[in-house]
Amino acid sequence: MTSVNFEFLRPRRAYLAELAAFAEQYAWPDPSSALVKLRSFVEEMVATIYAELSLVAPRNAHLNDLLNESTFQAATPRVIRS
Repeated sequence: MTSVNFEFLRPRRAYLAELAAFAEQYAWPDPSSALVKLRSFVEEMVATIYAELSLVAPRNAHLNDLLNESTFQAATPRVIRS
């Protein structure tokens, strides 16, 4: 499936482009499903950032915990966290 806005991710992060494409496809006919795909996209993106920057995630952390972790905050621009 092709994403309208996220194809630039496909060469290095195809799984992110796929999640985004599903969210785009579901946006109008099934907004609830689109939100689930967007949540999955954000979770995967944050996990990728943690891995790429070699950040240590808190044990059993939820998405909000990961986003508010001081090491993540210090390592990422505000635009990523907003």
